[in-house]
Amino acid sequence: MKKALLKAIILLTAASVMLSSLALVGYADMAFNIYANPVTSGTSGIYDTFTIDFRSGMTPDYTYWALANFGLYFSRDTLKKYDSLSGGGAYAGLQQRSPTQGRAGIMSFWEMTYRERNEKITFTATRVYPSGQSTFGGEGEGTNIIEKYDWENDKWYRMVLHSWTDAETGTTFVGQWFQDIESGKWTLFSYFDTHLINSAIKGGMGLFQENYVGTTWDQTREFNTKNIYVLDHEDQQWKSLSTVEISYGDGGAANKKGAHEFGATEEYFWGKSGGAVDDQASYDAASTQKETFTINQPDAPTFGDPSVSQITISAGAASDHSVNWSCLDTGTPQLSYDLEVFGVDGTSLFKKVATRPHVVSCDLEGVTTDAFKCVLTVTDIFGKQTTVETETKAYTEASNHVSPTPSESPNEPSQPSVAPSPSQISPSTDDTTENEPNRIPLIVGVCCGVAVVVVGGVAVGVSIGQKKKKNKR
Repeated sequence: MKKALLKAIILLTAASVMLSSLALVGYADMAFNIYANPVTSGTSGIYDTFTIDFRSGMTPDYTYWALANFGLYFSRDTLKKYDSLSGGGAYAGLQQRSPTQGRAGIMSFWEMTYRERNEKITFTATRVYPSGQSTFGGEGEGTNIIEKYDWENDKWYRMVLHSWTDAETGTTFVGQWFQDIESGKWTLFSYFDTHLINSAIKGGMGLFQENYVGTTWDQTREFNTKNIYVLDHEDQQWKSLSTVEISYGDGGAANKKGAHEFGATEEYFWGKSGGAVDDQASYDAASTQKETFTINQPDAPTFGDPSVSQITISAGAASDHSVNWSCLDTGTPQLSYDLEVFGVDGTSLFKKVATRPHVVSCDLEGVTTDAFKCVLTVTDIFGKQTTVETETKAYTEASNHVSPTPSESPNEPSQPSVAPSPSQISPSTDDTTENEPNRIPLIVGVCCGVAVVVVGGVAVGVSIGQKKKKNKR
């Protein structure tokens, strides 16, 4: 009897502690969620790309704006590999966290389950960029990223999700980018390997505003959204999601309190919640629970073009060459690159294609000559391309059979007789010894459409053009 009584006291005490803890972390009073679900009836429901613009003016702590709730498409190839596959939900967006944590971006993938020899096996997407792994539990389990991203109030930001097949692994990756629309600056935030084959983004692509810790339920939080588009996986056409059903959720839940409003202008959808009301039951009863709105937006989105701002050849010892480049952060973001190296006779010496958005350098394995030309094509996340070419000084000398001409000053390069082009730059003569290779390490770059050639310590500018290709889609 005493043992039973003691056990009951322990259980009651544990329950009391649990309830107190839940109240502290925010499972007490919270503001209502606001949901916005685009009407996707004119689409296949499977997408390669999703884009949405977001703005907020009132942003109390502990607020999450999930700008996309989506799943992963299970293709026939994926289902052949993973029997009875299920799961794979995901969401991505922006957060105003605690006063010390500040503002962040987030993307999360829930685990997937399949069967192998009657055994249940689970796996999750793997974060490729930035490096490192983080997992979560609570509402299911999975892998995610929550990292600092300093977005500002009263400014429009664009979030883009894009899925593609990685050239190295053959599996589907999903990436996330943000753009500060006012400055035009793009930020690669993250991308994950889903481990699925020929997959894509799928679902209603709904968004929600959530107060996830209750200490700020009585403060008003809001969102504006517009320019919601998907690139349809089936017909490769952009579809405008200009009609959205907006509602407030969790009606009748004892811990949901405060105001909840939503609507649309001609330009954008909006919603807000939080802030005490006099009589919650009467307020809820008089409120519209859900309504559908349509805004004006173009049939297809408009983006810029990719732009390679600089390309550099680092010519080291034999078989130790590399190419590095950078892209303007106001140009559309790099998704992949195609780099090919040619010898003086036009023979292809090296070729590499990679679909890693953060990689902007490549070691030229197997290239033993110091006379070569590089052709780099960068493809952005919207399918547009730009191509730049550059070459080593040794390639210029060999291809034009030009002998070095002594300059009047050992510190100055000789001047070309005509306006220079990448194949017409006359190099200066440098002293060499028998112990040194008979070549000059140099850097060739492109900056804002100008090739930069460092010869004998002096930079010579040469105008070059970037070849741009239109979106094939």
